[in-house]
Amino acid sequence: GLKNVLLDKTGSASSRQGFIQLNGTAIGGGSTDVNAVYNFERSNGNNYCVAFSSITGYYSTDACQTFTAFVTTLTRLNDVNCAAHGDRLYCVNNQYNFFFDGTDDTPFTSAAALDFIRVHHNTCFAAGGTGQLSRLYYSDLNDCATWSTTLNYVDINVNDGDVITGIGPPLFDMLIIYKKFSTWALKG
Repeated sequence: GLKNVLLDKTGSASSRQGFIQLNGTAIGGGSTDVNAVYNFERSNGNNYCVAFSSITGYYSTDACQTFTAFVTTLTRLNDVNCAAHGDRLYCVNNQYNFFFDGTDDTPFTSAAALDFIRVHHNTCFAAGGTGQLSRLYYSDLNDCATWSTTLNYVDINVNDGDVITGIGPPLFDMLIIYKKFSTWALKG
């Protein structure tokens, strides 16, 4: 008998798709969950697999097989949300906002306590955390490390008693903003 073989309508045989374990050593020692994995490609062609578990961020240059820790100051029990722009992966973790450049984490100053970040039209948009729960902040154009939080924001229906719960990927020419009971689109 044949194992792991598919036969199509014409009688051709092919291997059945499956899965393999990539890394022999568990990220975070296997004691905490991995809460995010990102593919990050720089303009020089270097490709990184970036993963987060508990308070630590890891990167891999061999397709997620072996990992090196690059940050250990994340907020425990808070997910990490990242978006790539230029040659940096910008990340927020409710208390710590930073970018990864292929080697290290570098903090950037923006609104405190951000939970979500997305890039749309060469600008980073972020929201969440505590404080202004219906406020969508945005960075300077082409510079996601520079934020004017007293000027660069849009309030999304602040009087509805609702909070921003996520930012979706850009769809056509719109950035989708999710609130607990409604969905909004930022156009242009």
